[in-house]
Amino acid sequence: MQKFFLSLLAIVLTVSQAQAHALYIIVNGEKVQVIFSDDLKPDARIKEETWKKVGTPPITGRNGGTAITLNTKMGEAALNIETKDKFELLAGSTDYGISKHGDKPKHLTFFYKHANGVSGDAAYLGKLCHLDVIPVVAGGKIKFQVKAKGEALAKTELSIIVPG
Repeated sequence: MQKFFLSLLAIVLTVSQAQAHALYIIVNGEKVQVIFSDDLKPDARIKEETWKKVGTPPITGRNGGTAITLNTKMGEAALNIETKDKFELLAGSTDYGISKHGDKPKHLTFFYKHANGVSGDAAYLGKLCHLDVIPVVAGGKIKFQVKAKGEALAKTELSIIVPG
């Protein structure tokens, strides 16, 4: 069960809480996508002009100690990552900019990560990562640690969506 949750984990962390669409990395077999949606399914209403605002972010993929940058390509309602490799970690971040939610405009930055069967130190991207959410499995339970440039953060809000 632990491996199931870790392998399907899609994490979104925003600088301030967002109540609508967010970016997710979805891995389905050999198909890897970055989607901008309310849930873990591509939103057909998201068109090319939305992706122009969001940008086409590079994704970092890592197996063991080797990290590489993967480029995304615009697909229908999602960004596709063309790779035959399987990664234990995939991560990216997108500076969405200023968005009005409620009474005050907020600066939104999306951080998203897919961890495939790894936790703790194996799921840590390292000090060069501006912000990292690390799943930690112990005693059959999963917890999350948030680090900014290698330092643990307290009182951090995050949203975790697991399929199903």
